Amino acid sequence: MTKLNHFSEIQAFIEKIMADNIIPGAPPLNSPHKAFWATLSYDAFCNGTVPGVKDPVTGNSLPILKKGDSKSSNIIMALRGEGPLFGPGGPFGQMPAGGVTKFTIEQVQAIADWIDAGCPQ
Repeated sequence: MTKLNHFSEIQAFIEKIMADNIIPGAPPLNSPHKAFWATLSYDAFCNGTVPGVKDPVTGNSLPILKKGDSKSSNIIMALRGEGPLFGPGGPFGQMPAGGVTKFTIEQVQAIADWIDAGCPQ
């Protein structure tokens, strides 16, 4: 299994998966958050919210992740298609949207392991 030890590795890992599966005009190009994983600083990624996206029920911004707790991290729930926002019937559904570039269980777990390790910089 892939082990990701630093934020730069997370960025490159997600970018490669997206690039390997790109469909012209498909998300994230047309999504409100764009390719936030590639453009945000470490601090903004680990402590900030998903750019341009709010909870449709509460109107609150959505934290990207919760250090040390991948199961409560929106990025993991989004990639797995779990939880009230990203699960079946949720307002957003599984990410990436549009049924393209689904991450494998192993790929999502590699990101989850990095989060559970406290998001080493």
